[in-house]
Amino acid sequence: MFYVFFEAAQHADDTTPIILWLQGGPGCSSLFGMLYINGPCWVNEDDMSLRPNPGSWNRLFGMLFVEQPLGTGFSVPGDQGIPRTEVEVAADLYAGLNNWYRRYPHYQRRPLIVTGESYAGKYVPSLSHYILQATALHQGYLSKLQHPRDIGSEVDAPLFTLGGLAIGNGWTDAPTQQLVQGEVAWSMGLIDTEQRRQVDALSQQVVEL
Repeated sequence: MFYVFFEAAQHADDTTPIILWLQGGPGCSSLFGMLYINGPCWVNEDDMSLRPNPGSWNRLFGMLFVEQPLGTGFSVPGDQGIPRTEVEVAADLYAGLNNWYRRYPHYQRRPLIVTGESYAGKYVPSLSHYILQATALHQGYLSKLQHPRDIGSEVDAPLFTLGGLAIGNGWTDAPTQQLVQGEVAWSMGLIDTEQRRQVDALSQQVVEL
């Protein structure tokens, strides 16, 4: 998997989190987030030069941008092809993270925060759940979890600790979120009552597709 890592600009120690950023899509490059949202530099559209991002997250945290699922951006899938399910996506990313921590063992003591936006509302909880499952498997309490998942006994133990997760504007439950778009726009004064009826009707059609 292709990745870009930026260490925290301020002093970092074993308590400094590493933020994993996952773009949505599905299939959008995390380099978009790196270059237009929370990376250390932004792109000037007129000449494609770079300028510092005053709100960069790597002012305080290590930032890890990963191109995923396999087939996205510079992450080229192998003979197994692209993943077809959320579990397969999580398994690939988990393996990729373990390989990264194996290559850079001095980061293993730092907490990992899984973050993303849009369709990462699916990726973030799925990967986090997979990490918790793998941890429980290797620490002997998998059967005690509320929603255990069969991830296979061959899964390696995590070389890192999940410190938390965060989702921005996440696409987590498509039918529910689609059906409230009219209500939200109406309550904010963006559309009138008749327009809300039209949006509600169109949203219902989308859900029924």
